[in-house]
Amino acid sequence: MGVSPKTFKLLFFGKVPPPNTGMTVITKTILDLLQESGKCEVKIISSSLGYLRSETFLGSLIYYVRQVLNIFSSISSLKKELSHQEYHVIYFAASSTLLGNITDQIVSKIGKKRGLHVVAHLHNGNYQDNFSKFRLFGGGHKVVQFVDTFIFGSEGLYTPCKDYIPRDK
Repeated sequence: MGVSPKTFKLLFFGKVPPPNTGMTVITKTILDLLQESGKCEVKIISSSLGYLRSETFLGSLIYYVRQVLNIFSSISSLKKELSHQEYHVIYFAASSTLLGNITDQIVSKIGKKRGLHVVAHLHNGNYQDNFSKFRLFGGGHKVVQFVDTFIFGSEGLYTPCKDYIPRDK
């Protein structure tokens, strides 16, 4: 990448605790390790609502409406941050949900248009749903187009995606 460790700036977009879920905890752990390494500066734009989805119909409906509004707000914050600061890398935890995949497409496209190295981290075992199920605007294929590097937590997470994501990414 040609960037010295002293000037390496990473912008993280995604969910961090609260709430404490598998994804938010592992993401926070990785971000803490990056920050503690002293090799880069990390700025976090959290897209988390701070609480889990309710199990009731009305509670779920309210959660999703708030989540959509929060995503718009988070993307606005992302654009504002990129217009005020220079970054080298944008990092996000890739999602296998429909709403998450649309968000990933937007974030990865913004990063690519700004000339950033785009990194997607996969934490779950069903990311291949973005290729095999109906997804808007090109689904996982569009994300693959904009992402430079995919990080898989294990070979087992990569295997279901190997027909869609080249190993060199």
